[in-house]
Amino acid sequence: MNPRNPTDAYVKLVMTLKNNTAVARYAWMTRYVDIDADQNGGSNWFDSSFDSGWGYQPSTSYPNHGLTIRSKESPHNFFGYHTPYSNYDPCSNSLNNTGGPTQGDQAVVYEWDPNGTFTMGPGQSITVTLEYRPM
Repeated sequence: MNPRNPTDAYVKLVMTLKNNTAVARYAWMTRYVDIDADQNGGSNWFDSSFDSGWGYQPSTSYPNHGLTIRSKESPHNFFGYHTPYSNYDPCSNSLNNTGGPTQGDQAVVYEWDPNGTFTMGPGQSITVTLEYRPM
């Protein structure tokens, strides 16, 4: 695979989560991305690391292609993983992580923890950045 060209097009997403109440709240922020690198979603490959996840379609007739989702470095980064598309549960991340490279119709999920305890104090906010980059 060729190294990433930093001049390539990408989508940058900046999100802010704020507790507008007067009490601490249990919270985390999640971004879910269904990746279908080709029309045949069942033949895509997926893997992930702490700060990113990716889905791609290998091919012998043209270079690999797909999508990488990467969280910019942040103290709020919690976990990036890939998960089966059909049974994703946003309230139970431990059930979703498939671990290791897998093949199928899947998605990439990234989660942020506001301060290491999944609680946000009154008026507290966090801002995180996610990049969507072609492979």
